[in-house]
Parts: sequence; structure tokens; C-alpha cells
Amino acid sequence: MTGRAPSNGQVAYEAYCEHTDWKSPVSGQSLPAWDEAPDPLLEEAWEAAAEAVLAAQPKPCVKCGWCPETATSRLRMTSNAGVVADAYCCRGCAADGVEWAEAATA
Repeated sequence: MTGRAPSNGQVAYEAYCEHTDWKSPVSGQSLPAWDEAPDPLLEEAWEAAAEAVLAAQPKPCVKCGWCPETATSRLRMTSNAGVVADAYCCRGCAADGVEWAEAATA
């Protein structure tokens, strides 16, 4: 045990395994534990799947909270400490979003 939190891919894989009682629904064979996977492709595939699910989720608008529409206008913000982060605004807030983002990172 490394003491680190499990990755999104590991969480998704283990939930899948628990749902299928650790058996492959295709072959009926036992599924390996995350850290015992015989091929690194298994972990890579689950990481990619988990990231795709997260990327497809609606993003909260940084200015007005959750909007009825998906916040799709991405603002790249850099803090004074040099930390770069993405924030999202809906179309209604994006018009003044750049000025707002600059003020938030000043």
C-alpha cells in the first residue's frame, strides 16, 4: 500500500469488478486486482475511460455557479504563484469572463 489515493481509473475498474463479482462477464474468468494486472494496457485503458467520463461531465460556471447550459467557454488562469488552472464559463458569463478571471487571479 503506497498511501496514495487511488486513481480515477482504479476507482472505475474496482467498481466494475465489484459489480461483476470480480468475474469477466464475457469469459467468466476471475478479474485481477488493479495492482496485479498482467498487462499495463488494462490500467491505461481504464484511466483513459475514467478521464473521458470526467471530461464529458458538465462544468460549473466559475461566475454564476451551475448554469442550465453546460459551461463550455474555457478560461486559462494563472495565479501570481504561477499555478495554471482551467475554469469554465457559460455563454452568458463568458463575455466578461476574461476580466473576471484576471481579477480572480490578481
